[in-house]
Amino acid sequence: MSPSAGPCTNGCTSFPAGSIIVRGKIRPMVLMARRTVWLCSPGGLLALLAGTNEVMVNSLHSQGIDRPGPMLRVEAVAPDGQIEAVSLPEARFVVGVQWHPEYKVLENPLSKALFTAFARACHAANAGDQVRPCAA
Repeated sequence: MSPSAGPCTNGCTSFPAGSIIVRGKIRPMVLMARRTVWLCSPGGLLALLAGTNEVMVNSLHSQGIDRPGPMLRVEAVAPDGQIEAVSLPEARFVVGVQWHPEYKVLENPLSKALFTAFARACHAANAGDQVRPCAA
C-alpha cells in the first residue's frame, strides 16, 4: 500500500489481510467476545480519538496479526499480546482494527470518533486538502 493512497479503514477479516499486503504475518487466535485492549501508541490515531489508553471492544475472530508489516504502527494490543489495531503513519489516513467498530457505533465513543475521523479524511482527500482526521 502506498503512503500516498487515499483514506482507508478496515476491520474483521480484512484487518489481518491488510498486514499481509505490507509484508506482515498472521496467526490463529482464540475467539473472544468482548475484551479490553490497550491503546499502546501514545500520540497514535486511536489514542487521540479515544482520549484514554484502554477501551472495551468486540473481537470475534479466528486469526489476527502475528507480526505487522514494517510500515505499520501497532496502535492497540489485548492483554494476551494479540495486536488489535494498526495504522500506517506515512499515509493520509489508514487504520485497521481487529474488532467490529460498526457494531453499535452510536453507543461506542471510540467507534463513533473513528468513523467521524474517517469521514473527515475522505472529505478532505476529495477536496484535495491535507487530511487532518483528529481536527476538531
